[in-house]
Amino acid sequence: MADHPANPHDALLKVTLETPERAAVVLRESLPDKVRERLSDDLPTPLPGSYVDPSLQETHSDRLFEAQMRDGRPVFLYVLIKHKSTPGRLSRTWIETI
Repeated sequence: MADHPANPHDALLKVTLETPERAAVVLRESLPDKVRERLSDDLPTPLPGSYVDPSLQETHSDRLFEAQMRDGRPVFLYVLIKHKSTPGRLSRTWIETI
């Protein structure tokens, strides 16, 4: 029997967002207009999703990107991936950004 990932939908979305070119498409299609219009056309840079802050608290994110604003300032985009774990007639994938 073939091995299957424990969370195939989560794994698929994470792999999709690993490549800057694909991540740029997903972000541009998903971000609110107010945010999207302020971003430069440069590709986002994927950043590590696990880190320890100065107070030694460990944090895990679904996806974190560094991007550029049109005025040249850097901005961080934290992407939270939500999806239904079981298929259904009305199931769909939501990508929320915080």
